[in-house]
Amino acid sequence: MGTSAAPAADAAYRLTAIGCRAGAPADGRTRQLRASLLDEDDVIVAVSRTGRGAERLAAVDAARSREAKIVAIDQRQVTILRTARCPAQPRRARTRTRRRAGG
Repeated sequence: MGTSAAPAADAAYRLTAIGCRAGAPADGRTRQLRASLLDEDDVIVAVSRTGRGAERLAAVDAARSREAKIVAIDQRQVTILRTARCPAQPRRARTRTRRRAGG
């Protein structure tokens, strides 16, 4: 799970605390197995620094094949996780830019 392990475990803990069924399996095969048990009423949140981990992509594919909703969280604008594997394109966050005085 790499550097995404801590944020994923924290999110699962917080979701469980408010009454949601959530988990953050550390093992790639377990993630894929749990994703294959989801259905159209479920959501998978894929947390990845690079968006390219093969085991994570396999879990997302398994969830997508079961028609689960997919939320991809990573640090890059374009990744395999966001584009090739997920049917919906992410919305870009709106950012404000400051203009310098006189410019």
